Amino acid sequence: MFVLTDEYREELYKRGSSVELTERIEADGVVPFEIIIGGDSCSIWTHPPVERNDLMYFIIFKGVEEGSSPYIVSSKCARISLTAPEYIKCSDCTKDNWILNYDGKKDLCRILRHKKIWEIILREYMGALDGWNGKEIDISDLPIPDYMQLPEA
Repeated sequence: MFVLTDEYREELYKRGSSVELTERIEADGVVPFEIIIGGDSCSIWTHPPVERNDLMYFIIFKGVEEGSSPYIVSSKCARISLTAPEYIKCSDCTKDNWILNYDGKKDLCRILRHKKIWEIILREYMGALDGWNGKEIDISDLPIPDYMQLPEA
């Protein structure tokens, strides 16, 4: 059984990870492209909630340039469901919640379709979860939700 020490919990909070959502440092994956959303350089990461089966999502860190760590330079992130156009909320993330505006949602939809990034996100998600606890899931045929339907602030 995995035990969260105070030091581990502190490292999670520094990174903007969520204990509430059961994100773990060792269970993450990165999409190896710098993307532009709403004029900002961003990066996409997967952090499967390792102890929850009710959520599947990816995280977009805002203001991250290629080669830099989102944990250090980003002050905002958006956790977005893989199965529906909705944000995943938590109360313990040290990064501000980022709600995409119309142009940001349009950019996200274009990026996911044009660069085949969706397939990479799904592969990274499955690999991170399998690497953490050997839990093999196959979501490779999961369709892209209509993220234009994400709520706006």
